[in-house]
Amino acid sequence: MGLSYSGPKALMIPDIQLGIVVLTNQESSGAFFAIGHQIEDRYLGVPDSGWIEGYRKLGEKRRADAEERPPLSQEWIRPPR
Repeated sequence: MGLSYSGPKALMIPDIQLGIVVLTNQESSGAFFAIGHQIEDRYLGVPDSGWIEGYRKLGEKRRADAEERPPLSQEWIRPPR
């Protein structure tokens, strides 16, 4: 069993000399974007936009949608010989 790690992600706003680096162990980029935008909003003094909750709901919806899809057939996964 291996470890999943998406690596560091950075958000740069050169005009205000702001750089945000988020380290997560998530394969999904939702955690990075939610945390990064939350920090960005706080730094800029923007009211809370609900980034974390919004990305959590989006992730739940995507997982539910994926469960509803029928599985791919073996013919689709493997090329013909």
